[in-house]
Amino acid sequence: MMAAETGQGIAPFPVTVGDANPNLVRCFDPPPGAELQVWLLTSPSAHKRPEVRHFTAFAAPRLARNLKRSNTRDPAS
Repeated sequence: MMAAETGQGIAPFPVTVGDANPNLVRCFDPPPGAELQVWLLTSPSAHKRPEVRHFTAFAAPRLARNLKRSNTRDPAS
């Protein structure tokens, strides 16, 4: 990462990593098919616990929104 940050070349990074680093500039969009599926999993017994259900209800839409935003972000922004 340091070489890319200092202008010594280009390197592939996950969109979420590159977009979060102000020292990096996206040169081009990820290639088609590079999307990543993310699953938020719990065991059936854990999902019955109120704190786990509250957490998944809280985290799942935010995670989905952040992943969607990072995949559609304008590289010039």
